Formats: sequence, C-alpha cells, structure tokens
Amino acid sequence: MFSRPTTNRIRSTPRRGLTLLEMLLVTFILATVAMSAVQLTDRVDSQLRFDETKRKRDDIRQAIVFDSSVAVLSQPLARGFAADLGRLPNNLDELVNQGTISAWQYDTTTGQWAGWRGPYVDYKFESTSGLKAYRDGWGNADLLPANDALYFGWVTSVNQTTGVMTVQSLAADRLSDGSPGAGTDGYELDYPDVANTQLIAELDHRINLKGWEVWVEFRNDTGGNVNPPDDLRIRVYYPDEDGSGGFDWPDPTIPTTDAARDVCNYLTLDAKLTGTLLPGETKNIRFRFTQGAIQVDKMIPAGARTMIIMDENTGAEYDPSSNNEPVGITLVPNAFLPTSTQHAPLFSWECD
Repeated sequence: MFSRPTTNRIRSTPRRGLTLLEMLLVTFILATVAMSAVQLTDRVDSQLRFDETKRKRDDIRQAIVFDSSVAVLSQPLARGFAADLGRLPNNLDELVNQGTISAWQYDTTTGQWAGWRGPYVDYKFESTSGLKAYRDGWGNADLLPANDALYFGWVTSVNQTTGVMTVQSLAADRLSDGSPGAGTDGYELDYPDVANTQLIAELDHRINLKGWEVWVEFRNDTGGNVNPPDDLRIRVYYPDEDGSGGFDWPDPTIPTTDAARDVCNYLTLDAKLTGTLLPGETKNIRFRFTQGAIQVDKMIPAGARTMIIMDENTGAEYDPSSNNEPVGITLVPNAFLPTSTQHAPLFSWECD
C-alpha cells in the first residue's frame, strides 16, 4: 500500500506598507537628528572661532610686551615691539608692516640695538584685497572700511601718554553694542566685554625708576692723577621712535637748568665726585632717580638698555680715558630693579 507524500506549506503573512502617520514620525525623527547635528556642528565651529579669537588677542599682547620668562644665558630675552621701539604700536598694522618705522639698527653712541624687526604676528595674506591682515576668529572686517588696513576688524585704542592699549573683537554678530544679537549661545557677545578691553597696561612695558639707587665704582687705572668734574649724572638711553622714519633717543639736548634736568625721566640727580683720584684709587658714588628730595615717577621703556656717566657741566658723556663704553642693563617689567649698594656697585667706571 502506497502513501502519498505530504508537502509542507508555509503560510506567508501578506506585506503591509508604512502608514502615513508612521512615515511622518520617521521623517520627524530624521529631521530632529539632522537639526541636532547641524546645531552641534555650529556650536563646535563657534567655539573654535571663539578660541581662535582669544588666542589671537593673547598673541597681539605677546607681540608687543616681551616675555620675561624666556631667557638666554640666564638673561631675559628682551624682544617685542615695545622693547624694540620704546613705544606701543599706533595700530595693529605696525605689527605686520614696517612702513616708515625705522629698521633694526645699531647705534654706536648708545651701544644699543633698536628698531623694527617684525613682522611680530603671523599675518594672513588676503589675495582679494592684497592686505596682510591679522583678523579675529570670526574674520571680522572693520566697521569703517578705511580703517580695515590699520586695525583688521579689531576695535583698538592706543594712548601713548598713559601707555595703555585696548583690543576687542565684535564676535559673531559684528555689532559694536556689547550685547547679544539674535543668538542666545553667547558667541554674539563682544569679546572681551566692555569692562575688560584693556590688553596692555603701562607697567607691562615700562619701568618706573623712581627711588632707584645706583652705586658706581670709579677706579683710576691710568697710572696718573685724574681730576673728574665735581658733578656727574647717570643717563639711561632707550629708543624713542615716533614712526616718521627717523630714529631718536630721548632728548639729545640736555636741559640747561639743574631743576629741569632733575625732572628728566632718563637722568639721575647729580652726584659729586670731589677731589683727585690717585693712581689705583677707587671711590664709590651713589646716584638716585628722584627729583630732589621728592619721589616722582620716572618711566622708561623696558628692555635691553644702556647707561653712561655724563658731565653735569657740559651735558656730554664723561669719558676721561676715551675708551669707556655704555654699560648694558636689561630692565624687566613687573620685576625688581637690579640691586646696587655701596659695597656692591652696579658697575665700575674705569679711568685707564
């Protein structure tokens, strides 16, 4: 007897398409994910631009005020626009282009190097305008197009008298109002806010010599008697560049009156070196950066500077042996001035 083979039949469930409601739900989810991704990308981009703005603003400061933490042979590396030229830049373009500023040079009278040796920041060349620019992270241009080549979109002010410089970015909304624009994430806020725009203060690049006492050892190595003038001063040399193309040092003509010389920021009071210096004899003399008995500010640019002994009677360098050189000294912002005492003079002035 034969049996009929059986066939296993698989019953399939008929396929059903997405309903309109389900399609709308999927579309909504995808749109939400895409929007979140775009917002996240925008926030990351904004944060990167903000960070770049902050870094570039810090770099502007570093280009102007030398970093005393960097040293060569244990001496601070006195490099930066203010140290090189004796002043703040009048605008940001001076950090990029030399223009009419005096070039880096050596002055034999002062024994000092000074001048422009930039560029001081890593600018970007803009091919469309031909401009060498250093813009904020948002790429902002100046609100006044005529000033764009000077300030590169940064809101900048410089006061050469007070020694203060402010630098601010208008941030994402490019509005100089200090308040948020249409956005709510804070990237539309001016950076920094109006209360913190000061980038450089006077004591960041200047030294106050007020009250500084400098002892000098005068030594006679000539083999004969030396009769120095009765009154001497210390004169400090520093660059006094004004951007016009000529390089100056402070007031080459000494004031004619004693009182007028006392108030000069680069001169000490006069000190008396009385009597004859015999062969091999030394005398230690104190010089003070004051105005008579009054303690007044005597501000000079920080950096690698030089000093000479000058004859109070003539206003010229006191050089009895015709081979004395200006004495070099590095003056560092926000640091103590070099100590000098009667038993440890700051330097010796040799007559040989």
